[in-house]
Amino acid sequence: PHLAWGSNGRLLFVAHLNGFSQPNALFRWRASDGDVLLLSNAELLRTAIPDSTTDFLPEFYHPGVSDAGIAFFSNRYSYFRANGSFVMFQRGIFSTDGVTTQEIGVGLVPGQPASATFRDKPVLLTSHNDAGDFLFQAVYLSTEGNRGVYLLWDDEPVRVIDNAPGRSFPGLPAGAQVNAVGADFDALALGAKGHIAIDTTLTVSGETRDTVLLWDNTQWRELQSRAGEYASDLLSGVSADGQAAYLAGGRPFLGDGQNTVDLDSSLPPELTGLNFEWEGFGGALNNPGRVLLRYQRLGGDQTPEGRIQA
Repeated sequence: PHLAWGSNGRLLFVAHLNGFSQPNALFRWRASDGDVLLLSNAELLRTAIPDSTTDFLPEFYHPGVSDAGIAFFSNRYSYFRANGSFVMFQRGIFSTDGVTTQEIGVGLVPGQPASATFRDKPVLLTSHNDAGDFLFQAVYLSTEGNRGVYLLWDDEPVRVIDNAPGRSFPGLPAGAQVNAVGADFDALALGAKGHIAIDTTLTVSGETRDTVLLWDNTQWRELQSRAGEYASDLLSGVSADGQAAYLAGGRPFLGDGQNTVDLDSSLPPELTGLNFEWEGFGGALNNPGRVLLRYQRLGGDQTPEGRIQA
């Protein structure tokens, strides 16, 4: 989670400086001239934390950059307050233009009572697109659920979905419970044109199932196999035309909730006769629809893992 390519040859990367055991700085490298620019480190990041002092220890993760050059990153940080008390392992999500750093998702929680507040943000579960839209999940304190997924829109978070009971979201059964209270959403993905995929659970009439939800810019759709089995794992990001790769019934598919391609139906020669199972993570998808999948060899093979292009 330490590299990200952007447009115009921008590469964002985190680094370990001065012998620090954790990644404590974020840089931008530019392919056109080889220029390297420091985007954030302890000194720059602590300006966004109101009660921090010079004793500030950051850990940088999951960088991203928009076409406009705005960088996003998540961070786990510890510091001493001015009164001498120690704050350990706070987690936050930030944006920077290389000069000003801002924390994302602070203050009021969208879709919740005014008394609700953001409490925590899982730093390894974020997604962004080239337009600069940023998708993240957060823990909040409220009487109506405690986890949600949010989209940064015009510098303000907008609720995408949350686990408050009794909600009605377009395309989902009325009153369906999205995700369990107290559990993180398993995976998130944001496409170039606003499509969103979420790996989670759905409880309908007291029955809970694994599912992958896809927002098609009109409504939510549950991704399924051709036989109607609900998806269990999100394997990739979302392409520009709103498709995602996923597992359903142990088989990989590519779909958008209306059209489904069975990626297991025409195996490449490398997998013919091989005893294996598909992995439920670590795939990739590009905009033309080429999919990279992980598989696990079975039966004592000495090279148990592999990847295949579908």
